[in-house]
Amino acid sequence: MPAGNPAVLHLAVAAALVVSCGRGLDADDVRLRYFASTGAESYVARRSDGLELWFREPVVEATVRASRQPEVLADGEALARLEEGTRLRLPGLEAGGRHYLTVALADGARWVVAERGIPLASAQNVRDLGGYTTDDGRAVRWGAVYRSDALVEPAEADLEVLVGLDLALAIDLRGGDEAAAAPIRLPASARIAAEPIPLGEARPEEIARRFAERDIEGLDLNFQVEVTKSLLDEQAERFGAALRHVADPANRPVLLHGALGKDRVGLAAALLLRALGVTENQVIGDYHLSETYDWRRVRATSRQLVLDGVEPATLRHVIAVDPVVMREALDHLTGRYGGVEPYLLGPAGLAPGELAALREGLLQSP
Repeated sequence: MPAGNPAVLHLAVAAALVVSCGRGLDADDVRLRYFASTGAESYVARRSDGLELWFREPVVEATVRASRQPEVLADGEALARLEEGTRLRLPGLEAGGRHYLTVALADGARWVVAERGIPLASAQNVRDLGGYTTDDGRAVRWGAVYRSDALVEPAEADLEVLVGLDLALAIDLRGGDEAAAAPIRLPASARIAAEPIPLGEARPEEIARRFAERDIEGLDLNFQVEVTKSLLDEQAERFGAALRHVADPANRPVLLHGALGKDRVGLAAALLLRALGVTENQVIGDYHLSETYDWRRVRATSRQLVLDGVEPATLRHVIAVDPVVMREALDHLTGRYGGVEPYLLGPAGLAPGELAALREGLLQSP
């Protein structure tokens, strides 16, 4: 699990991304930020000749098996073994589709890991919500729920990657005007369910207008926190409807889809993960990952602000993703509603059976 204060973690790990207009993030940067944000035990990166498996801490006698299905493999032919270390190359795995790796250690520990991020050229913040762990030792099933920024003009190569996800449903959380102006484009097999959640004064185009006119007073951490709380209070039924779609096995694999994939999608993902029993630190870490995966947009916005004579650091809470916002959102749910479960069963309108279906369908034991 991530250690320490999420606010300190944000400042120590991510501030340079917002302030700097220099080089982008390389594969090692992403890996280090991933470990720092999520506290995960392992991380899978794509290389030109296959995959690479990294461990947060050195391991001894690790055996890795690969499958196209996200089930824990207890036996079968080993793909690779690592006697001791933190890094294992896995050449030869086909680039198309998803690969799920079962890691087994000499001490009996066993888990499934896959690539978190989905490599697309036309969207940056697309990732799998699998692998996060609960207090009772279970884990969220990989390949069942994805989250993304806008998929409105995917290249043909990106469509092939999306075909490999075998999506049954995309839940579009963008406001009605947003979706009408830029319709989502997915493989023909994927249905689309509109659950519009308007952002109001926090709409991306409204924020862009204020940047352009230098009307930036008040675009601070408190602004982002209050917008997030308002979304939870005013759009509870929409969030409940989104999770109701997820609870239906016929809709999985399912995609939570938004504009930047960090605000409305971030809240929907957080509600889902907490409903499943994923620890708060991991939920905050997943929210924070949007800054890592969407670094190109963050850098481009920062550069434009510099050209306009505005210091990017003063707007980092709006440009990037501050984990304090999710911390405040979770505290708000506890303080006003008694927690995520009372919120979902109350104003969000989920039935107890739907909440049970989420847990039954999305959690697996090691």
